[in-house]
Amino acid sequence: MAAPQANPDPVVLVVDDEPIVLRLMQRALVSAGYQVVAAADGLSALALASELPTPPAALVTDLRMEPIDGASLARLVKALWPGTRLLFVSGYGPPADFGDLPGPLLPKPFGADQLLHAVGGLLAPPDTSRRSS
Repeated sequence: MAAPQANPDPVVLVVDDEPIVLRLMQRALVSAGYQVVAAADGLSALALASELPTPPAALVTDLRMEPIDGASLARLVKALWPGTRLLFVSGYGPPADFGDLPGPLLPKPFGADQLLHAVGGLLAPPDTSRRSS
């Protein structure tokens, strides 16, 4: 029997209603070693998030989707899994009610390298070498 993996790859929940963008994000993240759970809309993502055995390390979501937009989805996922980090993607910029959500915005169009840099920065451990006085 194999020993359990000490540090499993982080799970990233990826949501976009554009199939091409969803596939790009999924492929890029999987190739970088992340476990990816993908959904084509907010309702599906919420159902998947509620069934996960452990919290996703990050939620990467488009902002403009129906019937649940990315900002609303993020609030619901954070209520379910408070430690989940947020990354938003959009070709339109942030909505008016975006201000209270803790997460950067990656503007569309973006490449795989930009996505990986954004997710890597999001999930990087905090720098404890510098302490505030």
